[in-house]
Amino acid sequence: MLELRPFDSNDCEFIIKLVNSKSWINYIGERNVKTKEEAEQYISKIEFKKQPKHPIGYLKIVNKTGVSIGIVGMLQRDYLKEPDLGFAFLEEFQGKGHAFEAVASFLNYYLELEKSILRIAAIVHLENVRSIRLLDRLGFKYDQKLINPIENLVLYYYSRK
Repeated sequence: MLELRPFDSNDCEFIIKLVNSKSWINYIGERNVKTKEEAEQYISKIEFKKQPKHPIGYLKIVNKTGVSIGIVGMLQRDYLKEPDLGFAFLEEFQGKGHAFEAVASFLNYYLELEKSILRIAAIVHLENVRSIRLLDRLGFKYDQKLINPIENLVLYYYSRK
C-alpha cells in the first residue's frame, strides 16, 4: 500500500537523488538541484498547494516501510490549457507496479478535490515508453505532438476527460 504525503523537511536527500537520476535527466531534464539549499528551494516551488484556480504541485509517494519512492502531482504550464499530470520514481522502484497505484490514487484525490476540471493533460517524452503505457492504462488518449517552448523539446500530449 502506497501513501501520498506532503513534503517535509527531511525530503532534501530524496529530491536530490530523484531529480539527478538518469531517467529524470533523460525524460524530464536537468533541474540543477545538487545541495540541500537547492533542494529546499525546489521543494517549496513544487509542493502541492490548494489555490483559488486549481490545486497544483506534487505530493511524495511513500511505500509501506515509510520510504519515499517518487512524486506525483499536477502543474499548470503556461503553454497548456489544462492542468498537466506529472510523476516520477526513483529508479530502484520503477517497473514494480507502484506507478499505476500511486497515479490512479492521486487522480481520484485530485478529481474529488477539483470537480470543475473537464480535462487533464499529460505530456511525455517520446522515448518514455513506461510512462506512455501507464497513461494508456489510466485512460489517457494520445492527442498530438507538441513542442515545449521552454526547453525546445518535442513531446507527446495526452489528455483524459
